[in-house]
Amino acid sequence: MEHFANWQDLPEEALGSAERKLFYGEKIMLVRNNLHPHAGIPSHAHPHEQLLHVLAGACDVTIGDKTEHLTAGGVAWVPSNVPHAVVNTEDTPSIVVDIFSPIREDFLKK
Repeated sequence: MEHFANWQDLPEEALGSAERKLFYGEKIMLVRNNLHPHAGIPSHAHPHEQLLHVLAGACDVTIGDKTEHLTAGGVAWVPSNVPHAVVNTEDTPSIVVDIFSPIREDFLKK
């Protein structure tokens, strides 16, 4: 990976309910998600620690058994191996940035 990039120049991956772009180093990964209106990422867990930041729109974020409604500027921490989910509650796309450590090898193209 390069030291510098611009989101507009990074390749985008279509996921069905969202599109995502990746920027990463050796031990940390930044992911920009464009979450479709009223779409979500179903509950899942992984060994990676995760920080989530809502840049635009609003989402219901569930971590374990607790759900919070986050608007632009809202942040959340997801510990390793804790089930979590995100649902865009808006009629417009929401932009959510995730930081993972270590990097999500499963997100990389093989």
